[in-house]
Formats: sequence, C-alpha cells, structure tokens
Amino acid sequence: VSLFVLMQLAPEELGRDRERILQEGIWTGWEWKTLVPVSTNAFGGIFVGQVTKYAGGVKKGFCVVFGILITSVLQKAVYGREISMLTWTAMPLVIGS
Repeated sequence: VSLFVLMQLAPEELGRDRERILQEGIWTGWEWKTLVPVSTNAFGGIFVGQVTKYAGGVKKGFCVVFGILITSVLQKAVYGREISMLTWTAMPLVIGS
C-alpha cells in the first residue's frame, strides 16, 4: 500500500518544487543537524522490526502500551501536563489490538 501511495503522490510533490530541485538540487536546505531525526527514525524502524521478529507482535504490543504509560507519567511529572483525552483513548485501543 505504501509503495502505491508513494507512486501516486511523488509526481505531485515533485511537481511543486521541480524548478527549485533542478536548479539547487534535492538536498538544498539540509544541514548536518537534519540527519539527526532522519537517522533516529531509520534506526528506530530497524529496531522495532528486530523486536517484532525476535520477541513477537504480542510482546511488542505490551512494549507500546508501557511506552505510552511511561511517556504519559513523565509528561505529567516533568512538564505538569495532564494526560490528554487522545492518550486515554489510545491506550485501550492499543491494548485491545
């Protein structure tokens, strides 16, 4: 599905910035700091794939639930933010899936 969506959206997205890309190159505006979130996301995806492969989807699901809980508790403790309604809605949905 992702490949299909990419094939549908790529021409439209490239069409918007086509002239700029042709003149300045595709990496215009990138700095070394840009690689930090890109690399983190890439390694995170690989890590999740390995966890799912070796531990299984059920254990991964428990990790997701505990990750949401820990993040919520830390947000409350560090920033004083209340747990949002979206988070309260997401937790039972993740547990049930």
